[in-house]
Amino acid sequence: MINLFKIVSISLIITCLAAVSTSQSKSLEEIRSEINGLPGAGSFSVTYERDITTVRLFYDVREDNQSLDESFKQFEIELSAIYSGPGIDEKPYRTRLCITTVAKRFHFASNRDLLVSVNGESIDFGTGERATRLKGRKTTEILCWDIDKELMKEFGNSNNAGFLIGGWKVSIPPLKSALIKDYWKLLHEFGVGKAL
Repeated sequence: MINLFKIVSISLIITCLAAVSTSQSKSLEEIRSEINGLPGAGSFSVTYERDITTVRLFYDVREDNQSLDESFKQFEIELSAIYSGPGIDEKPYRTRLCITTVAKRFHFASNRDLLVSVNGESIDFGTGERATRLKGRKTTEILCWDIDKELMKEFGNSNNAGFLIGGWKVSIPPLKSALIKDYWKLLHEFGVGKAL
């Protein structure tokens, strides 16, 4: 009877340890280490505040879209994946796409609709949430949409992706698509031996 109890107890412990060791999650240290190994690591960040982990990819699209230079001092795209607790797991609590612009005037007061184009297919995300700031002669607008995490994968694998935001056309060149692909892998490849 005692031997059976020991065997059952040992089996339960081994099962629990196996479940923990194959758990599909990454610690903050693992994420930071992977980010440091990425080309373009400066475009990524991970933060942990108030029991929330946020992994971000951000870059200013004006360098690839010179037509924006005349109207904007900044036109930054940010992808964010938000997780409950320290570290990340397979399913983010929320995935967001935000655009932050700085200009001499507001550009998105009347139109903040987002149309995403990936490999010739268009997806309408509708009207984004909008926040504004006015400081001196500079205006800041922040537009945000909840997006499906699978869209990031499509962006990363696309050779022809872009946005139409409030009438402004923004292309995503292959080098930036590579950043998005690395971001997808960072969030979705788990376990020992998974290389970016």
